[in-house]
Amino acid sequence: MFFARGKRHRSRRGVSQRIDLTGEEAVEQQPRQWQAWRLCAQKVRRTWNEWLAADGRQCAARYRKYISALTEEEHAACELELTVKLGTEAKRASACTHSSAHADDARRAHA
Repeated sequence: MFFARGKRHRSRRGVSQRIDLTGEEAVEQQPRQWQAWRLCAQKVRRTWNEWLAADGRQCAARYRKYISALTEEEHAACELELTVKLGTEAKRASACTHSSAHADDARRAHA
């Protein structure tokens, strides 16, 4: 499996463009990215079954359709993974900021 470092969207020309998300945007994107990945995974299963059921004349076209669905699913999985990682990092950063603020307050109280 290949892992992307940034979120990518396809432009109208089919070229991927990198979009950087902040931690809060990543948390908001998770349900949407999850649903997109699930739909792609279902498409993979459907095209796999179509390929298995294809006769000799349809086999090559159905195989190409299956490979295309696999590619789409992999891109969706990478986007979901990135979004989850960004959300996790944002939560960690928030917790670190919050705990360091309490430590600063405690130091001031003892001084």
